[in-house]
This record gives sequence, structure tokens and C-alpha cells, in this order.
Amino acid sequence: GAEDKSHKLQNLVSEQLVGYGFNEIMNNSLTKSEYYDENPDFPADRCIPIINPLSKELNVMRQTLLYSGLECIARNINYKIHDQKLYEFGRSYVKTDEAANQELPVTKRFNETEHVSIFLTGNMTPESWKMKPAEADFFYLKAYVMDILHRMRVNMGRVEMVPTQYKFFAEGLDIVLKDSKKLLGTIGRIGRETLKRMDIKQPVYYADLNWTLLLKGYPTEEVQYQEVA
Repeated sequence: GAEDKSHKLQNLVSEQLVGYGFNEIMNNSLTKSEYYDENPDFPADRCIPIINPLSKELNVMRQTLLYSGLECIARNINYKIHDQKLYEFGRSYVKTDEAANQELPVTKRFNETEHVSIFLTGNMTPESWKMKPAEADFFYLKAYVMDILHRMRVNMGRVEMVPTQYKFFAEGLDIVLKDSKKLLGTIGRIGRETLKRMDIKQPVYYADLNWTLLLKGYPTEEVQYQEVA
């Protein structure tokens, strides 16, 4: 039921993004704890450590899809692939405030959330004899995000865009549900410090949508059409 619905909608969004020229990436849910040291957006004390890690590069569960995606971008740039449009469906894992209480069930001590992330960098269109290449920017990213929200039948009257609270953005917006004040997603341009840390020297635009919230808000009834009289 619910899992089949998630796969069906995920395939719809994937087909939409692939039609726009995106490539899907799949990253490990394990990452290194160094990304979260003195990190104001994703505190290290929220990380879920691995008891017997294979290496220090894979010693915690990821709190965000951001850093694994930037690793892919940096690797592709090293292979001289500067124009990239990437997306990923994945999960994030964080401790809750009750994580220390061993009597509570696992679902109360840890939070697992599904996400869809989008990355843009380089040129969006190739150079040709009749036009110059168009560089990635915030408005390209916002257009792709809005298309996903429309595909997921989000009532745009129930959401608002406010300046982002995330420090890793140089500039960005948070997409917030008006009634519950829950964060549906965030979009923006990655800041220089984060890019420098990942050894990336070109602008990167990033969007993250809470796929779990999108699924909960998806209408249960299908839209019915009939011919105009």
C-alpha cells in the first residue's frame, strides 16, 4: 500500500527529472563524522555513530544528503565533467531529544526521513553556433522544484517561502507549510566555505525536499475528468 504508492510517485518524479536532463545518483547512508564537527546546521551530537565502523570515512549515519552529493560533484569535476544536473532519493538519520532513554522504542529515539535532493552546477545548456551556454542559477533550480511540488499536487496556497535559516547557504529560501510550520524543503546557492571544504571551485545550487511530508500530503483521491457539455 503505502510503500507501493511511494515507489510509484518516486518513479513519476524521477521520469520528470530525467526528462529535464538530470542523472540520478545513489550514495551510501554512511558518511564521516568530520562533516558535522562544529557544524551549526547539523550538530555532531545528533549523529548516529556506528559501533564497529569499517573506517573513519564511514563512521556515522548521514544527517543530510548534501555532503554525499557534493562528493559526487567534486569527483565528476576531477574527471573534467563541469556541467552537472543530479538528483537523489535517500534518507537522513538523526537522534531525537529522547535518544538517551534506552527504555523508549527505537522509533522514538531516532528519526528517519526520506528526502529528494537536487544539484545544479556548470551550464544548463551546451554552447552552439546560435546561442551561448546558459549558466545554472537560482531560478533554474526554483523552476525544477516548483514542477516537483506541482507533480506532487501541493496546494501552493498552503506554503510560503521565507529566507533560509541554514548557514551552509550563501543565499536561499525555506519552503514552509503555513498551517503546521513544518519545513517542506529548502533551496539556494551553496556558500563558499562549504564548497572550499569539498574542494569545489564553481557555484553549486542545491535543493532538498522532505519526501516523507510530500507523501503524507499527497491527495488520496485521484482527479477525475469528464468532457465539457
